[in-house]
Amino acid sequence: MKASSLIRREILNGRQHARYLISRWRVLLHDALMITLSWYLAYWLRYDLKEIPTEFFVWANTHLPLVVACYLATSAVLGVPRGAWRFTSIYDLSRLIQAIIFGTAIV
Repeated sequence: MKASSLIRREILNGRQHARYLISRWRVLLHDALMITLSWYLAYWLRYDLKEIPTEFFVWANTHLPLVVACYLATSAVLGVPRGAWRFTSIYDLSRLIQAIIFGTAIV
């Protein structure tokens, strides 16, 4: 094989890998946003859809980065982000449930 074709293939592989990483970051960003939304909705529901008291709102804001990190870490450790949803099996759903339970236990 020519050196130019090998270099071209490596460049293409690098581009494909970059696209893969960008798509993964989108998924992680989406997950982080949904965790944040769930965190605030849980507080809002806790206080009967009324205004959250200031001291609890401040506490929720200060602990939000830790909560997001815990949930993302447990889902990564259990391999949740690897699955494609159209090919999801019962095993994948059990892993998702385990990640949610472990993340909740840590928080």
